[in-house]
Amino acid sequence: MKSSLRPRHFAKAAKKEKYDEYEIRHTKYKARVGEADARYDQRAEGKELNRRIEEQRHQSRTWCVEEQSGRFSMTREPKIPMSPEELPQQRIHEVITLPARPAVFDCVVGQRIYPKGALPLKPSPNATYLCQVEWAWSPAHNRLNTYYLHRGRTHWSLWYKYWDDNYMKWEWDSIGCVPQGGVDKRQAAVYLLLEFWADEANSSTLDEFHWINEDGYLSVADLAAIAREVW
Repeated sequence: MKSSLRPRHFAKAAKKEKYDEYEIRHTKYKARVGEADARYDQRAEGKELNRRIEEQRHQSRTWCVEEQSGRFSMTREPKIPMSPEELPQQRIHEVITLPARPAVFDCVVGQRIYPKGALPLKPSPNATYLCQVEWAWSPAHNRLNTYYLHRGRTHWSLWYKYWDDNYMKWEWDSIGCVPQGGVDKRQAAVYLLLEFWADEANSSTLDEFHWINEDGYLSVADLAAIAREVW
């Protein structure tokens, strides 16, 4: 009687052939998966790029609407320029005169005790964006401040946002206030910032900012005029 079993070498050859076929199928599968992953990554990158572009467009539209309507709110996060081309033109600007200082300007600036009830816990969403300036003493030693003016019930208050390297986010700090009586918005913006910088220059020998990253409610000409008064 003939045996139905194959000789051992035939069995090994069949097993190897089956394994090779599996390897070929698996390799093709991995190639298809790799192509699919690559296409997915490209789509994901494209979506992320489109999201960022749309976000920038939205910020630009928001900023333009605020600029045209005369409102510079804090709804837009500060933008840090990454190249000189992104800075506002500041080498040549109009030389202007600051508004008259109020007869009574009883302000408090710096890290001091403020009148009770003069400051909120943080500015309202309608706080006015003033400007962003930067000091760059060295690659590892710089300072970047973004200033806002808040109108409270009784006081104007000056705030700034600074970049916290430890937590990688913007943080708020209050740096000045003045009673609203007899002080309009422009006077509050100009002279609170002027008094704060003068206090910093006297107490910590702060030098003039090295450049203006963004102008806002206060123009480049306004900031240059304030700097002339302080430094």
